[in-house]
Amino acid sequence: MKATRSFSHYSEAEVLPDGEFVTVKDVYEHHWLQEHSHDFPEIILVLNGKGTQYVNGASFAAQENDFYMIPVGTTHVFRPALNGSAPSKLLVRDIIFRAEWLKDLTRFVPDEAVRRMIAWLLRWPEAIQTTGPDWIHIIDKHAILRQQTDLLKSLSTENTAISRTRLAAVILELFSNLCLATEQGQIHQAEWPPLELTSQVKDRIIQAIQSKSLSEVSLAAVAADLHWSPRHLSRMFPKHFGMPFKNYLRQRRLEECRRLLHSTALTVKEIMRQVGLKDSDHFYKQFKLQTGLTPGQYRAQKRINVEEQV
Repeated sequence: MKATRSFSHYSEAEVLPDGEFVTVKDVYEHHWLQEHSHDFPEIILVLNGKGTQYVNGASFAAQENDFYMIPVGTTHVFRPALNGSAPSKLLVRDIIFRAEWLKDLTRFVPDEAVRRMIAWLLRWPEAIQTTGPDWIHIIDKHAILRQQTDLLKSLSTENTAISRTRLAAVILELFSNLCLATEQGQIHQAEWPPLELTSQVKDRIIQAIQSKSLSEVSLAAVAADLHWSPRHLSRMFPKHFGMPFKNYLRQRRLEECRRLLHSTALTVKEIMRQVGLKDSDHFYKQFKLQTGLTPGQYRAQKRINVEEQV
């Protein structure tokens, strides 16, 4: 006997506070939640855990940093993965938009590509005829989109003179990235960022580091220049450089110490101060571990090599 699927439908009035054009909520998914549709567009980000996303009756694995764009009228539901006989925790971020506000927004968006993607989310008849997928899945490889939703969540709870304008600006930036990732809402599966943008992110980090003297470089200082949180930079850095930020900085400082020992008459203490090192015992240990020599021996060895070449 075939099991009967149960459905429910949610309206804007049930989930959006009066006067708000977007709401952002972090919620745990449960097995008792019915498959459902709604009269508003929704973007969902998996924050933590694993499970299954059911969309229009089809099932797909869901995990951290998966993004789902769910247009008006599409049925879906998450199910947490089972841990033995009990469900594990699956935390998602729901971003729900007021449909009428998005419709009004299209009058002011200058790019046709973004307007078409919004029309697809709203399931306008002309968009249904020209756009294929019923929903879209995006893998947020470096948590860049997630960071944008962090800002969305923060701004959605503010009550300042310009918080709503800032909120609208972040939504537009998010839509722009989603538009680029999905070829204007026309591909079913996508990744963000593309390879060329990944290299741009790495270049930005390098520029932020090189804009300071090594004595001034810190995780917090570089993050501030990038307008990121230190936690986000700490999470992103190994994905682009293959090592944690502190390891990279230690490596850069030791490289600069070797250069200064070879090319200047500065004392070891002066060199340490110039590159931002304070613990002399730790410095001597790391330097010898890397070169097999003490700083004094390294400098003497370089001088002998130069004299032999002359």
